[in-house]
Amino acid sequence: MEGVQQEGPPPPVLADEESLEALRALLWRVHQATVEKDDPILMAYTIHRAALSDFEKMLDAQTRRFSDAAHQTAEQLGREISSMIDDVKAKALNDAIRERLAAINEAAQVAEQSQIAMKKTARRMTIVAGVSMAGAVLSLAVLALLVT
Repeated sequence: MEGVQQEGPPPPVLADEESLEALRALLWRVHQATVEKDDPILMAYTIHRAALSDFEKMLDAQTRRFSDAAHQTAEQLGREISSMIDDVKAKALNDAIRERLAAINEAAQVAEQSQIAMKKTARRMTIVAGVSMAGAVLSLAVLALLVT
């Protein structure tokens, strides 16, 4: 807004304990106007300061309540998220354990089948060794008969 010019710095906000004399001095410095102590404007200023002070106290209390509620909500959400993560980890771990157990069971079946096959092979080898031994004994017997 180009047409509005501000003369000097904005007026300071006076604390409750400051006297209205500072406000009166500011009005004189900025506007060269004298204001009496019983001026209705000063009275309205005092009422507004009191209302503003009450509003600030109420706003601070509300901000603290909101902050506390936000912290409690954040903590609760954090606990719930941690619980969900733990559930997912447990399920994933259970799935991984089930997969490992399935792999172990499969390996055990393969090992059992291999053991059965090895036993069959050992029996066959025993039979072949027995037949070979019998052939060798028979060959020696035939040789002994031929030599005599």
